[in-house]
Amino acid sequence: MHRWAKFYDLPVELSERIVLLAARSYALDKAWLAQLARVSRAIHTLVQPILVYKIVVTSSNLSRLYATSGTFTSTRCIMVDDDIEDEELFRDFLLSSPELHSVDMFRGPIWALRALLKVSRPSRIIIPPALWRGADWRASPERLSQITHIRGVLSTLFSLLCIADPSSCTTHVIVNQIEEVLVYGSSLNLLIIDEVLIKFIRLPRLQRLCIAVVHDDQTELSSALSTFARKHRETRLWISRAQPEHDLYTVFHDESWITGQQLYCE
Repeated sequence: MHRWAKFYDLPVELSERIVLLAARSYALDKAWLAQLARVSRAIHTLVQPILVYKIVVTSSNLSRLYATSGTFTSTRCIMVDDDIEDEELFRDFLLSSPELHSVDMFRGPIWALRALLKVSRPSRIIIPPALWRGADWRASPERLSQITHIRGVLSTLFSLLCIADPSSCTTHVIVNQIEEVLVYGSSLNLLIIDEVLIKFIRLPRLQRLCIAVVHDDQTELSSALSTFARKHRETRLWISRAQPEHDLYTVFHDESWITGQQLYCE
């Protein structure tokens, strides 16, 4: 008879690989990862970086995160819920956690991004449409120049670009809710399309500008964008149907930034 080896009989290198494989396979299940991390000190050391790679900050867990601020050495992504009322506590949380100064990805309200920019230089930014209100980009334009990927509504993105450093690193821009600015009633304000789009395509490192429309019936808008692309022989202009964020853990993946239909191809 063959005796089945138990987990603790395995070589250390093999057992570590098994634990890491399991942790990465269930990286989105934070409760399960937390339980796994409590099995032993050795497993905790392996699992903790995966557990805190992405943290979601809400009104219910902000105080707890603040109390454990020394555990985020491997955190690279912060997602801030829009229900947080204690903005001062969030700012204190960032200031008390030097580890968060290496955050590379952010999703949340504009006030939280402004707080994060004081301590970190994230490169991928997503601001949900409802959370752009009150945006004021006049501070720290040099930090804005570090952003490579950004998604948000037209009005604030446009004002951001107006003060951005000439050495801006932005390569991918996704514009949401452009219809609210360009469409009035049943007519399309064609006069400002050129002004808006030219400002975007002048970004020195731009690779892709995607206009995410909310409705499928934006024929006139699509036609105007196509006309602009042909007129300027602009291969970097794309159009897509705006998609809801069903999975907050995949919104930063490269695939999320290269969707859509190219409007002009040489």
